[in-house]
Amino acid sequence: MLLFANGIVPSTQHPANAKSAPATSPTSYQAGVYRGNCATTSAKAAYPLGIFGKTPTTAATPAAGSSTTAATRNAIDMRTATIPAKLQDLLKTPHVIAIQPAQSASSPTKPLACGAIGGDMSGKDLAFVLRSVNSSPDVAFAWLQENGNKTDVTLFLVATVTA
Repeated sequence: MLLFANGIVPSTQHPANAKSAPATSPTSYQAGVYRGNCATTSAKAAYPLGIFGKTPTTAATPAAGSSTTAATRNAIDMRTATIPAKLQDLLKTPHVIAIQPAQSASSPTKPLACGAIGGDMSGKDLAFVLRSVNSSPDVAFAWLQENGNKTDVTLFLVATVTA
């Protein structure tokens, strides 16, 4: 839980053959709790989690004389929402959390991170990873907390920015 309590996400090294993030990555995202699994989610979120924006980042400038031509930096965005469902009810049938670029009704988008709600509870808390999907370099974490007849959902999106 220290990862979430302190908001600390360590930098990771990417392999040399890893794909770079697109130059024009989304600036806002929408998330939701969906029935099903990551391969076959329902078309409409059972519990929309709202829209959140990407933290503006600037790539680090390489030091003079450095042979580095590009810098990679992780930007962390966080969104918290309370949904009208008991956490135990979400665990009884397959549900996932998916994050995708914000869309309009006329331009649907594909998720960039998705994860099944499940795992080992720690008291009233459940934390799990949303894996990158659809060739996204981004990763996310979810932290769900029982709150009576509701569930508090906190999402952390770690967006990789390559300049």
